[in-house]
Amino acid sequence: MQRSFEDSSLWRTAFGPRTKDKYADQRKSLEMAYRQFREAVQPLLRQTAIDLPALTIHDETHVDQLWDVASEICGPDYPLNPLEAFALGGSFLLHDSALSLVAYEGAVKGLMLTDDWRDSVVRLWRKRGVEQPTEQQRTSPPEDIKNASIFDVLRRNHAQQAINLIDRSWKHPTTGRPILLLENSQVQDDYGKLIGQIAASHHWPIKFVEDHFSTIVPASASWPREWEIDPLKIACILRCADASAIDERRAPSRLFAFRPPTDTSRRHWGFQNNLYPPRLEHETLAFVSKMPFGAKSMDDWWLAFDATNVADEELRASNALLAAYDRPPFAARQIFGAKIAEDFQKKVRVDGWQPVETSLRVSDVPSIIKRFGGTKLYGDQPSALIREIIQNGADAIRARRRRDNAFRAKNKYNGEVKIRLKYQDSSDTIEFIFEDDGIGMPPSVLTGPLLDFGTSFWNTDLAASLYPGLQSDPDFRPAGKYGIGFFSAFMFSDQVLVVSKPYVRGKNDLVSLVFKNGLTGRAQLRPYDALEDGEIDLQTSTMVKTYAPAESVFSSLAGPFVRITSHTKDELYKLMYRYLSQLCFSLDVLVRFELSDGSWTSINKPHYSDWSREFFLTNLDRTFAGGNALNVNLARCVEPIINDDGRYCGRACVSTLRVNRASIKSIDGFGKSTHMLIVSHDPYAGVLEQTPTIASRGDGALIATEPALDRWARLQIRHLVADRHSFSASELYIAAANLARHDVDVLPLVHLRVNEELLSLDDSLKLLEVDRELHFLVKRQTSYSVDDETERPLLLCDVTDVCKEISDELGELTQPTVFVQSYAGGFTDGYFEMVSDDPSNASENNLLSCFLRFLTNRNIKYSVCLQSQVRIGQYSGFSTNQVADGAPIFAQAITVSLCDMNDKT
Repeated sequence: MQRSFEDSSLWRTAFGPRTKDKYADQRKSLEMAYRQFREAVQPLLRQTAIDLPALTIHDETHVDQLWDVASEICGPDYPLNPLEAFALGGSFLLHDSALSLVAYEGAVKGLMLTDDWRDSVVRLWRKRGVEQPTEQQRTSPPEDIKNASIFDVLRRNHAQQAINLIDRSWKHPTTGRPILLLENSQVQDDYGKLIGQIAASHHWPIKFVEDHFSTIVPASASWPREWEIDPLKIACILRCADASAIDERRAPSRLFAFRPPTDTSRRHWGFQNNLYPPRLEHETLAFVSKMPFGAKSMDDWWLAFDATNVADEELRASNALLAAYDRPPFAARQIFGAKIAEDFQKKVRVDGWQPVETSLRVSDVPSIIKRFGGTKLYGDQPSALIREIIQNGADAIRARRRRDNAFRAKNKYNGEVKIRLKYQDSSDTIEFIFEDDGIGMPPSVLTGPLLDFGTSFWNTDLAASLYPGLQSDPDFRPAGKYGIGFFSAFMFSDQVLVVSKPYVRGKNDLVSLVFKNGLTGRAQLRPYDALEDGEIDLQTSTMVKTYAPAESVFSSLAGPFVRITSHTKDELYKLMYRYLSQLCFSLDVLVRFELSDGSWTSINKPHYSDWSREFFLTNLDRTFAGGNALNVNLARCVEPIINDDGRYCGRACVSTLRVNRASIKSIDGFGKSTHMLIVSHDPYAGVLEQTPTIASRGDGALIATEPALDRWARLQIRHLVADRHSFSASELYIAAANLARHDVDVLPLVHLRVNEELLSLDDSLKLLEVDRELHFLVKRQTSYSVDDETERPLLLCDVTDVCKEISDELGELTQPTVFVQSYAGGFTDGYFEMVSDDPSNASENNLLSCFLRFLTNRNIKYSVCLQSQVRIGQYSGFSTNQVADGAPIFAQAITVSLCDMNDKT
């Protein structure tokens, strides 16, 4: 049996017997009201053990414990009138009452309909590596995720829900009569909402407590005038008592044995079970252990140490706040041994080990951020800075689209990122200014998640609190996942400015976060100053300003193959326009760029999925291939790539060019290359979406599944065959080579390069029927990790692979025989021109296999053999040590020979 709340000094101060008490009736009325209130709340408090069995004790014994701990903190003579005592006791009763499902409308079913629940489920799936849970996973999660979500939502919301409980009614199941927690309607009307707010405040930052409770609340006409309520004092008592109520009364031994918790909860039970109630020792609140913590209980001891550190912080902050407002201080000013493990163990003892602070820590946080959030991560590329700041703005716009119905109603792609440069010819530095009209940031985000390296704001509790339902919205897919993008602003400059406000606020609410000494100095948070910070459009929610060296910017934007000879303003704007056009081609947010003459131009047109086929191809060609490179008839081949679950994964047509510059791997809407005009071996012209596999977004994994790509490939075959007269033999050959890896039959597109001419299979057959043999020139693949050359795959090759002198243009091949050589060469991934392990296999999708299948379909009998020496012609040219003028040239070849009608294939 534990101490009664009636024995606490605070209770006795307010309700204890006294002589000649002129307010005895009012005092007794409040005492009886509290007793009724306590009795009514008991069943609600006891539900916590049912709904959240892993938690330590949260029933009425915990409430009584708070009276005792609060009295020890405040001291025996702390002033507390009866109305204040009722408010304090009421906040004790309510502060944890919402840790049970019955405290919410509809209980668990009602909870599962809330945004908080949906957000929590999605967060838990993401912790398991599932970034975008399916609808089934969201609405019907497995039992462990369901229970974890209940715990998460109740834990995060119980304080705020406490505000509503005093006005909440439950219906009697039989009579329908409303049941209230507080039956004294006078007290409820006068102070019910205030008590609920004080109860909720135990989870508020101390600054919120100051902002809400600094004013003394008068006594209503029902109570003596001098019984004013000091909500600041009461809120501080509650938060300090709650933080310090970590002793044996929260974890009784029998319950600890009957209800053995697991994992982290077991540690909470373990350390509290081993602590006596705290006592006041010369302005210090001291905890003493019953028995030493052994080596096996080391984690329990450290958890006790951490918990008392939290209590110490609350005590110090509350005393400072009380002193600032000239309110009575607490007798306890600190916790014994807080922050110093060596001192803490003097009373909370250990046995068989020594508590030495060896936890991992980072002593130089700015250095770590500079190393891993700047050039070390992105390379010496200002282009990465541009991409990351645009991405942050794009995410903010995507969030606003999901939260602001009026904003979204204007245009499903409403919102824009604006970019300005400030540069003079031959200047050393370029100023970058980015603006967006997205969701914006309140000061709590500017000074919190924005500066928390490695924490993505979109997955935080603060995001869930500010924007309920956003995390679980399946149509909101932020690109920011790593919490490092903003720090790219410091890659080249120590001077960074961020100006922001929530989108619902006006220009007067803009706040500036100013960095003048980079990551090593303190940032300044102040009101926005147009003269100092620069003008901002009325529609702008956030502006970011940073700087980069001109030399690096020019080099990064130009790419590895362009030499910049002059750093003029016109050249800078030309390079920036081209870079942005390629970077943002597939972005779902409009990007606008201020040109050198002060006019604005749109960089992109969201979104490529909605463009006509013709515009898609034209824009792709102009932006990436230089214009007039892609066959305009490919427009009819432009098709979306969609997974079985309906997810849009890209849009493209097959590439028909040997030199492909029009394939875009889009990661979160951005082309992933640092420079876009690079020839690729990709089989498509268009956009394929990827998910990033590294934090710098330098590489990614395709979102599209093999079945989705196979469906797309079959459509390509259908379009090309239906309109084959619009494409050259070369285009059809390259298309076949690029589609060969998919589950399609490329035979209708196949051509052979016979000698120097691309021939259809029909024309190739005519030559075979004349010569009776057709030699496919082959060589062993060199870039293959097999020592035995005979084990390396065979590839089609051409004459230049056979004779180096012809490759070097020292001579030419004359008197050629009929042979087939490579055409795609190094311009595709090589699969199409690779030979099967069994060269006579006619079932695969490589060139030779397709030709054999063609012969089989025509009922033509043939034989296939590999020959190491086949004469293909005569060399004519300069003689070398390897070959003389007029010498025959031999090559390794796979020979396809026609058989007599009586022969077998």
